[in-house]
Amino acid sequence: MRIQNVPEKNTKKSLFAEIPWLNGERAEYTIDWVRKSKEKISIGELVIENRLSKEMENDYISIITQTKMYHTSYTEEVTVLANKGDYKPIVTHISLQTPEGETIKVKGHYKGRKVDIYVETARAKHKTSMNVPLNVFDNYQAHFLIRSLLNTYTGYSASISAVHILKGVVTHPMLKVEAKEVVVVPAGKFVCWRISSKKELRNEVQQYILISEQRPHPMVKNVKGTQIIELTNYVMP
Repeated sequence: MRIQNVPEKNTKKSLFAEIPWLNGERAEYTIDWVRKSKEKISIGELVIENRLSKEMENDYISIITQTKMYHTSYTEEVTVLANKGDYKPIVTHISLQTPEGETIKVKGHYKGRKVDIYVETARAKHKTSMNVPLNVFDNYQAHFLIRSLLNTYTGYSASISAVHILKGVVTHPMLKVEAKEVVVVPAGKFVCWRISSKKELRNEVQQYILISEQRPHPMVKNVKGTQIIELTNYVMP
């Protein structure tokens, strides 16, 4: 995911004025589907956790994402290892189990303007590569980098190039900090900033994210079409 600031008047701080993560931070979510009758049906769960690791005298961030979908028996675990200083991704490990029971392992190794992608299944192994912008971030880092937008002000915008190695695509949504609002979710009541995500394709489902006003600004709610992700538990070290 590559973030590029869009110049506006009265800019207060740079995008990374605050560190957008904490060692040992853990957020748990429920994934719901909303029927036309407005009834919400629980279809899955999501856990996001941050860890600090040290290798060869260098500090790294490990961002761990676990997703489980109930009805399709689909599970996915992703670990992104990134540099602590500039958040640049080094390697992404993905392990997923399909509804058919097949296990697929994917590894993305970042090398400058290229990502080498290794895919392993029970039947075969293969490697592909894709070119990416030099200042690129992994798609799974989005939750932590987006909340850095709160260091600025209402109306602030940033363009993003998000690389999704599972799909082999780069998308270019525009994020914008909207007004504050009070949000009630299973984890409680929060004062949040609404961040809208405008897609480049007209037929794509629009999305908005609600980020807590309090540091370190965990994601409280994520709405994309008829799918809603809501915070159920948050552990801050």
